[in-house]
Amino acid sequence: MIGNIWGIAFSSFLSRLKGKPTGKTNFLYEISIMLSIVPFLPVAIVHALVAKIIGLPVLSFKESGL
Repeated sequence: MIGNIWGIAFSSFLSRLKGKPTGKTNFLYEISIMLSIVPFLPVAIVHALVAKIIGLPVLSFKESGL
């Protein structure tokens, strides 16, 4: 979902650079969304590495007992 949000902002930014702004977003929104990946990506990478090292499953389900 984050990739989709980032991609929309990036596409709008490229359109703006070509002189055809989309009108749905503004320059500040596009830049802030694209820069928001800077603090989140390293945290996500560390989280994934730690989870892999300690063997956490990607998904876990509880038995319903029915």
